[in-house]
Order: sequence, then C-alpha cells, then structure tokens
Amino acid sequence: MTRQANCPNCGGPIAFELGASYAKICPFCRFSVVRSGAALQAIGQVSDLVPTAPELTVGDRIYIDGQEHVVGGRLQLDHGRGPWDEWYIENTQTRQWGWLAKAQGQWYGLLPRQTSGPVPAWQQLPPGAQGPFLPGVPGMWAVNEQGQSRVLSAEGELPFGVRSGEQGWYVDLAGPNGAFATIDYGDGSEAPKVYVGEALPMARLRLERSAAQRPVQEVDASRLRCPRCGSPVPLQVPDQTQRAACGACNGLLDYQAGQLQLLGDIQEATLGALIPLGTKGKLEGEDVICIGYVERSTVSWGETFRWREYLLYAEGKGYRWLMEDQGHWTWMKPAHAGDVARTADGAVLRSRSYKLFSRQAAHVEHVVGEFYWRVEAGETAQTTDFIAPPHYLGEERNDREVVWTEGKYIEPKKVWKAFGLSGSPPARLGVGFCQPNPISLGWVAAVGGALMVALGVLFGVFEVAKDHPKVAVLDVPMPPAPTSDVSPQYVATSTPFEVPPGASTIGLELATSADNQYVGLVTTLVNQTTGSQHELYVETGYYRGYDGGSWNEGSKSSTAYVDGLEPGQYVLQTQPLWERYPQPGGPAGLVPPTVRLVAELNDRSPGTILLCFGLLLAPLILSVMRHSAFEKKRQENSNL
Repeated sequence: MTRQANCPNCGGPIAFELGASYAKICPFCRFSVVRSGAALQAIGQVSDLVPTAPELTVGDRIYIDGQEHVVGGRLQLDHGRGPWDEWYIENTQTRQWGWLAKAQGQWYGLLPRQTSGPVPAWQQLPPGAQGPFLPGVPGMWAVNEQGQSRVLSAEGELPFGVRSGEQGWYVDLAGPNGAFATIDYGDGSEAPKVYVGEALPMARLRLERSAAQRPVQEVDASRLRCPRCGSPVPLQVPDQTQRAACGACNGLLDYQAGQLQLLGDIQEATLGALIPLGTKGKLEGEDVICIGYVERSTVSWGETFRWREYLLYAEGKGYRWLMEDQGHWTWMKPAHAGDVARTADGAVLRSRSYKLFSRQAAHVEHVVGEFYWRVEAGETAQTTDFIAPPHYLGEERNDREVVWTEGKYIEPKKVWKAFGLSGSPPARLGVGFCQPNPISLGWVAAVGGALMVALGVLFGVFEVAKDHPKVAVLDVPMPPAPTSDVSPQYVATSTPFEVPPGASTIGLELATSADNQYVGLVTTLVNQTTGSQHELYVETGYYRGYDGGSWNEGSKSSTAYVDGLEPGQYVLQTQPLWERYPQPGGPAGLVPPTVRLVAELNDRSPGTILLCFGLLLAPLILSVMRHSAFEKKRQENSNL
C-alpha cells in the first residue's frame, strides 16, 4: 500500500511504494528522508546521480524465474574503480526485498540473510581464503574480493538511509553451484549485514521497462568523442566500461560519469593485434564482438615471454577472453570461484581435475579498446595456470580480488573462420600449454588390452574350446634311482603318428606326480620319413615344506613347443631324469614319480604368434613414445 507524506526538508510530496522501504530520496530536494516512528526525518542531501547508462530504473519490472519484482530504488557506489549501480527490488507476491547487481556482464540477485553466529572480521577474509564463513548458511565459501566502498548517490526508495560520501567495507564470497554472498561491514558502527544469493543467467531473467521517462543521466555512448583529438570513441558496453582508447590519437581514456578523460598515451604494441577491434564473429556457439586487446608479458629464467589477449563481449552472456601465445589459441570465460576446489598439486572444477602447470607475474605492456576495469600499462597480477588438455583453468589475483577463468584450446583455423579473417593464422611454435595430445593413451591402452586378450586366447590362458588332436600319449617308465647316465632300457618310444600339412607345431605337455622332486625328459622327435630329428628338454619341479609356516613352489606340469615340423610320420623318444634327495621338509626317501608326456598338434606356431604380436605392438610402443615426446615439449612451457 502506498504511503503518502511530505518531505521534512522541502515539503514536497513523497510516497513509499514498497513495504520494506525505510528511506526515500526526495525527488525535489534530493535529501535522504528516513522514517522515525510515525514521523519523517531528513538526514542529509544526496549528490546528483552519476551518468552510468543504467539498464534499470525506478518503476521497472524484472521477472526472476517468472516471479515479478519491482525496482524501488538505486544505490550508486564507488569501489575504487568507478561508479557501480545496485538496484533495490521487491517481490510483488512475497514482499521479500533484495538487491540486484551486474558485474562483468553477469547479473546477481541477493537477499538479506540472518546468520546463526558472528561472521569473521573484514581483516580475516583476504582474497582467496576458503572456509565456512557464514554460520548457519551451508557450504564452503571462497573470498572473491575484499574492498572498500563510498556512497556516490541514490534515487527512489531504499531499505536504509544513506548519505553521499559514506565509507564502508565489504567482502564478496562465492559458494558452490553459482552461490554468491556479500558481507557489508558498513563503517563498523553496526553489526555486519549478510546478503546471500546467486548468479542469474539471462535465461532466468526478463526485464520490462516502465512507461516512466528514462533518467536524464543516460548517455548516448555511440557519440562519445576523444577529449584530445575529437575523434569518435563509441563504446559497445557503456554500463560496464571503465577504460577505453582512441584509435586516432592513441590516447588511453578513463570513462566515468558519461565522460571520457585522457590519461596519457598508449604504449606502442610489440606484437600487434590479429583481430581488429569491432570485429564480430561466432565462437563456441556464441555471437561475440572484439572490444579490447591487451599484450602481456612475464619473465622466466631471465627471458621475457609475450602473448596476446582479446576481450570479447557476448550479448546477454557477458565477457569472454581469447588468448594467443606463439600461434596457440585458448578460449576462456569466467569461472565461479565457489565451484573450484584446490588440491595439493592442482584444482578441481565440476569433477574435472586440473594439474598445476605454471605460476607467473603477468605484466600489461599494451592495451587498446574498452575494458570493464581500469586497466593500464604496467599493471601486474599473479597468475596460476592449471591444465587438463584441452581444458584450462586459471587464477588471477591481486591484493584485493581473485578471479577464476575456465576455457579450452581452440584450433587456429577455427578462430580465423569464426571472425572471417583474411590470410592464415600465425604458425604454431612448439606445443601449447593446453593443446590436446594427438596421441591418446586411452586408445593405446584399449588396443593393447585387446591384443593381450587375443594373445591369451591364442595361448590358452582363457577357457576356450580346443580341437587340436592328441597324437601321442606316452607313459614314461622311471628308473628306481637317479643317474646322470640314463640307460637305454629307460628310453620310451611312442607309436608312430602323422603330422599333416599345415600343422607345423607340436606341443609336448609333461605331467608328473613329483613331490619335492624335479623331473626332466630328454626328448627327441624323429621324422621317420626323412630321418630329421628335433631335440628338446622338458622339465618341471614341485617343492613344499614348513619353515615357520607352510610353503610350496613350482608345478607338477609344463609344456614345451617344437616349431618348423615338416609333414610326415614321426615317433617320440624320451629319456627321464629325476631327483632322489629331498628338499627341506620332504620325506626321508623318494619313489619314482609317474610321468606322462602328451604330444598335441597345434595349427599355429607360438613363435609366429609372438612375431605377429610384436608387429602389432610396435605401433603402440611408437605411439607411447610420441605421446611422451609431445608432453615433454609441453612441459618446456612450464616454470615449475
């Protein structure tokens, strides 16, 4: 219900439209009027509004997830980087009030929140700190920014009284899943106020302009001119721009209060922009325009390294960055700090693990275009890079704030096509820090695993059906005592068997009842057709005992193969050797073990299988070597 009253300073009529409002800026005398019981009190005059080309004004409607909110007032602050607008809004259904703000192209909605205990002091929350800083509000919070503010002006209704020039302290926090919070410490005379909300993508918002006349302080940013040479300096994003540049006289300009102020000359570029300012394109599915260009550098091991960065603006989505370093391109966008978890050797963002790659002090050497912060040559920030090729995660910090970005590697031809640039992109030198490795170890592992399975099947490691015929089964008589000179009477000879064409390999399987013994067979495979002979030695041994505990080793069977057999009639002759003396824990005497030798035809030679496997494995080994060489070149870009 609207409440009518008269301004205690000038007597002009004023009205409180929102139920939660405590103060009103008189539209006639611009005094801040607060309610004191049933009476009104003027607490001081508020300066005129600073021209900022605001997107919202008093009386506008904004729909958040379909729920209607009305804009009751606007507060103008200076955080040390130029004017900043925040809108006081009220839900027309629930009468819940809150704040709406926009930073770097992103909207944020905040509601007042009571905590279950005191919040940490301002000095205890430096940029980058993480912890459960809001008692009773679940989740871990990361400090985005720690700063001071000054009230510039205001209009309409507000939930508290304000005076121009009032100083305050604040801390901005980021929580998981886009959560956002602000601790407003004011001037320290009262308990801190906590506001909790979230980032609001444009898909969840709908703005509805009121029929009221727009504020006179809105400026036509397309008609701005350089204060030195008079050339046009149109701004693409006037409500967010803090710095601009004149392309005609190379002047660096500060933009605030709807005016451009000359700061000095722009330092000459070392590299030169590849994407002209004002160029429009479509990259990663977003329509963007190039509005700024920066050259930065770092010094590592006494050598200076330079790279290019382009600031892009995507209407309705905010700012994007495109970085080019030695022909390698990386596309980046803001990352929510509350979703980043630091680890001992990297960071995690949305279940993707990133490895720490480099740390450096990045210096601005050249800047041209428009920017959402007061950038200038000589500015330095501490940057940390994390990679999970082709993905990238970066942290940039100074003494007052921490900013996270995420992105991924972009092929140069894709950039050229996106902006319709002529010619060809610069050649790539070396390996980009988040360039994807052309050799995938996952593919190598999959192929290698398949080869191992195939090899296991071929050698009978797995349970597979066999149709190879057993051509000879020979029970070998064993001598009653071991001797190094095997007597002819213990030579066993099999019945003749046929080796048909195509079966050039025979497997000889030795099976015994040996217990704490070894058994060896000196075996000769005789071709009765040609008289050629193939000799081999097959042995096995099994031992067991007790030495503080039971133990055993060896096996009671083994298999050997003979390759290169010619077709024909064969017999198998074998002479046994065995061991009498027991091993520790064995019986006092040993009896001859039973010994059986089984000859089985194979249709493929194990040597041939190994050769084929080796030929197949060679490309995999080469792939692993190439993958390793690529990563070695990547690591040359790291300073860790």
